Amino acid sequence: MPGDMFVLCSDGLTDLVEERDIELILNALRTNLPLAASHLVQSAKDNGGYDNVSAIVVKVLEPFPAGRRSRFLAWLAGLFR
Repeated sequence: MPGDMFVLCSDGLTDLVEERDIELILNALRTNLPLAASHLVQSAKDNGGYDNVSAIVVKVLEPFPAGRRSRFLAWLAGLFR
């Protein structure tokens, strides 16, 4: 839905930054997604950064038509198999 945000990231981020902190960063920087991604990576580095850290933040701008949305979600789910 419009306004939804997705974070695609490595375990280097999720191992070192708590979910609530990720959510706080995303909410605070929702108008500047490149800065949000950079801040997420820097937060992981600040917390030890012993693993590779990467993050991509995307925001839905328009609703997907029903058929396209289900195809996109199926494609996205396939990335994590």
